[in-house]
Amino acid sequence: MLPRQPTQAPRLSGFHQQESKDFHVSHLLKLLDTVTLASDSLQDLETFHDTIQFHISTVTTSSMIFPKYRDITQKFTFYHHLCSQETSPKLNPGELHQSKLNYGTFGSGLRQFILNPKTISKDSASDSYLQLLSLRHEQDGFLLYQNFTFLRSPQLEGKFIDYRNEISKLTIIDGEPLRSFYSRVIWLFNKIQLAKIQDGSNAVLLEHFLTLLRATGNHVILAETSKPNFILLIITSQQQQQQQQ
Repeated sequence: MLPRQPTQAPRLSGFHQQESKDFHVSHLLKLLDTVTLASDSLQDLETFHDTIQFHISTVTTSSMIFPKYRDITQKFTFYHHLCSQETSPKLNPGELHQSKLNYGTFGSGLRQFILNPKTISKDSASDSYLQLLSLRHEQDGFLLYQNFTFLRSPQLEGKFIDYRNEISKLTIIDGEPLRSFYSRVIWLFNKIQLAKIQDGSNAVLLEHFLTLLRATGNHVILAETSKPNFILLIITSQQQQQQQQ
């Protein structure tokens, strides 16, 4: 008879588990070691948040420990989401207590990561760096990160961004390849979508985009932009790219 192989206990999942070799704040900090906020843009803030979310989900063996950036609402708080009976009705009192202990431990690690000078650099993200300076007194790491994210996000009633002004300043730079101009337009288009501005700014942007293209007088561009579904193709292409991310 072959000797029985020892069975390995399955890893626990969720924020309520007790500290272990795999579920430890040091593991999270190792995963976050190379994560930085690349710039002050909403797109880079989205990437920054979603990367943090992914690594915390990895440590907790959860598919999605808290919402991605696009799904955060104005009522969201990390404490309520991670430590509340309302959001985790199946947890018993002991597990809820453990969640609160983990909130403090992992919050301290998150604060250490956020305040590391290389994470949000004054050189690459100067506005975000100044915002963080005003919040660094907060000892709760999750609340520190939550306040930072909300204050930098127009859709969460944070910083106001005058997108109409950005649209009006948009021009085709002399000698600029059209692909480069298109990329700048799509970058601004995505910023407005992330901010969830309901004032028609994206429609204004696309109209301005068409006007600038047609002003080149290029017969190929004039022919393409005259097609009735030209703008629809652009919007559909962006939606498909976002779904693939």
